[in-house]
Amino acid sequence: MLWWTLIQLKSKNPETRCNAAARLSDSRDPRAFGALVTLLKDPYTNVREKAIRVLGNTEDRRAVEPLVSALKDPYYKNRSAALHALERFEWQPLDDSQRAMRAAVQGNWQAISGKTYDWEEVDLSVDALEALGVIVCDSHDPSKEKALQILLRSRDRKVIKILLTAVGGLGWHLFGALKKIDPNWAEAEEARSAVPDLLFALKHGDPRYGGSAAARALGKIGDPRAVQPLCEALTTRGEWDTVRKLHLEAVCALGSIGDAKAVEPLVAAIRSQIDGAWGHEAAAETGCAWEAILALGEIGGPSADSLRVIEFPKTIAGRQLRAVADKTLAAMEANRSGPE
Repeated sequence: MLWWTLIQLKSKNPETRCNAAARLSDSRDPRAFGALVTLLKDPYTNVREKAIRVLGNTEDRRAVEPLVSALKDPYYKNRSAALHALERFEWQPLDDSQRAMRAAVQGNWQAISGKTYDWEEVDLSVDALEALGVIVCDSHDPSKEKALQILLRSRDRKVIKILLTAVGGLGWHLFGALKKIDPNWAEAEEARSAVPDLLFALKHGDPRYGGSAAARALGKIGDPRAVQPLCEALTTRGEWDTVRKLHLEAVCALGSIGDAKAVEPLVAAIRSQIDGAWGHEAAAETGCAWEAILALGEIGGPSADSLRVIEFPKTIAGRQLRAVADKTLAAMEANRSGPE
C-alpha cells in the first residue's frame, strides 16, 4: 500500500512522517526513492534522520548525491549519519567542497585548516569557510567551539558574515568573536550582506538568545530594513522571562537606528508596560519601558510630542519613568536649541 504511505509522508504530524519513511525501506518502487530525498528537507530533525538512515541502507547508488547534500544538514547527528551512510557506499569526495564537508563532519581540523598547531594563523578556502559555518550555526554540535576557533584564526573578513549568519548557534558569544575579526565589524559590507539572515533569526530564533542577539546586531549595523521587523518583535508574546530580552534589545536597536517610523511602536511598548507589568511596584529598570523612553530621545523630532502625552501611573515605577521621560525631553529640547 505504497499510496497510503506516500499520503502519510504529507501528514502534519512529524511522527507519522517518520514512521512512513521507515516503511519505505522495503519498497523498490521508484516513487519511494523520490519521497525519501524530499524528506531530507523536512523541517523536523528526526524525520530527516530517518530518511538519511533509510537511504543509507539501500543499495541504490542514486542515494549518494542526496546524502552528500545531507552533510550540510543543520543538525550534527544527521551530518554524522549521512557520512556513515556514504561510507557504506565506499564514497570518496569528488571536489574541494565535498572534502571540506567530510573533514568537518569527521572533526579533522588539520585537513580543514592546513595547519598543525592551534596558534597558527590560517588561510581558509571558501569551501572550508562554508563547512565551518555549518558547524557554528548548530548550537548542539559539541565541536562548535573548535570550529569557531579555526574561523577566528583566519582573520578573513568573510568570517563576519559567517558569524552573523550563525547567530542562532552562537547567541551572545557572537559579539566577542566579531570583535576579534574586526572591532568595527558593524561597518563592514559583509555585515550588511548578513541582514536577511539576522532578520530570519530575529523572527524565528529563540527570543532569549538567537533572536535577541540578532536584534542587537541589527541595531549596531543600522540597516533601515530592520526597522519594521524590530517593531514587530516588540509585539512578540510569551512568558515574561522568555521575551523580555528580545523586547529590550529590539527597543535599543530601534533607538540606535533612529528611524521616525519606530516612534509609534515604541510608545505602544511603553503603554503596554504601563498597562501590564508597570501596574505594580516593580523596579523600573527591569522592563523595556525605560529603554524605550531613551530610544525616543535618540530618535528625536516627533517623538517628543508622543513622549509628553504619556500618562505614567502614580507608583514608584511610574514616577521613575516620568523622571526619565522629563530628563529625556529636556535633553531633546537642549539639542534642538543648540549651544547659546
